[in-house]
Amino acid sequence: MLSDVDVQRWIRRLEKGAPSTKDVWPRRLAAFCIAVRTTPKGLLELQPRQVVDLLDSFETRERARGSRGSYVAFSVKVVRSWLRYGGKDLPRGAVKVRDADRTYEETALSREQLRTVYNAASAREKVAVALMATTGLRPMVLGNYSGDDGLKLADLPDIAVQGREVRLLKIPLRVVVRQELSKAGHTYFSFLGTEAADYLRSYFETRLRGGDKLGPDSAVIAPERAKVKFIRTVNIGDLIRHALRAAELANRPYVLRTTFAQRLLTAESAGKIPHAFAQFWMGHTGDMTARYSVNRGLLPDTTVEEMRAAYKRCEPFLSTVPVPAGSLSNAEAFKVILSPWYTDDEIAKIDLEDYAAVIEALRKGAAKSNAPTQQVIPESELSRFLSEGWVARMPVNGSKFVVEWGG
Repeated sequence: MLSDVDVQRWIRRLEKGAPSTKDVWPRRLAAFCIAVRTTPKGLLELQPRQVVDLLDSFETRERARGSRGSYVAFSVKVVRSWLRYGGKDLPRGAVKVRDADRTYEETALSREQLRTVYNAASAREKVAVALMATTGLRPMVLGNYSGDDGLKLADLPDIAVQGREVRLLKIPLRVVVRQELSKAGHTYFSFLGTEAADYLRSYFETRLRGGDKLGPDSAVIAPERAKVKFIRTVNIGDLIRHALRAAELANRPYVLRTTFAQRLLTAESAGKIPHAFAQFWMGHTGDMTARYSVNRGLLPDTTVEEMRAAYKRCEPFLSTVPVPAGSLSNAEAFKVILSPWYTDDEIAKIDLEDYAAVIEALRKGAAKSNAPTQQVIPESELSRFLSEGWVARMPVNGSKFVVEWGG
């Protein structure tokens, strides 16, 4: 079929569309021709009524095999594209496919099922699963069809890599989906919660120990063997499918995005988030998208932080580990810690999202008042501090602790 000059010209026209079209559509046309025992040129020699009869027979055969209406409808679409190229199109409404637009019906994974998937997955697979199940990203965002673009470290503005250390500057982490990766063709963002952020940091630290040099243009999920810079969409599907099968689940990878959508619906019903936020995080068009576009890709910081706080309220619905419903945010916890030494006006001038700034404020406060010294330390240092006489007072998030000198 590919040796036919006209077929080659048709494929070149297809290249003007999505990158996958020039690969997928010719294969579908070939599959149809084989099924009905003809060739692309043979289709052009038939009368419209004869083509309609072939399509009807094809649908009957595929239905008997258990194929969905969407599969049949796509085949009809490809055949009509070829016929139009050959100067022969079918009358409008000549072919009708039952349930052509029926949505794929599937049930969201339960908290226990998602926990099982995480437990069965590798570090790399956990990140892919978490980005779909708790952020709502489509597979094509993590890596496009050709592997030349995908989610980059620069798209995670709340992460900083210094040497072999990965710092989480804010929780939940913001995840920006650039226009080039967005199915709807607009820039938007979502968030990544505490549990998923820990998976991401662990994966990055493993790559750093292995000699990977992470920079702004580094892929969030790197290909393991392919020579392309980003993992391809089809390989993202394979990656997630492997984790699902390891957890003995037969679902398709897209069930993770369905899970995110249904969790947001539950949170919305509980009054945790407005509907516009849920739409925006899913990458759908709506009021928030219009505001984002009007501001040329920028929302006011106050709105971003309002959305971050709303996502934090959703974490009990999205996380597979317990999340205290009334837990303090980092900023709220730091306000309590700093209050013995500073007034509210003085605390307002401290960047409570910057751990270094908070630690410096604690040291200065302790020095000027002779109050017990306190520090915010990473979880990895907790054992050493406790052995030296420090006392753990409160966790700040999944990876930081406030300790007070008790010796």
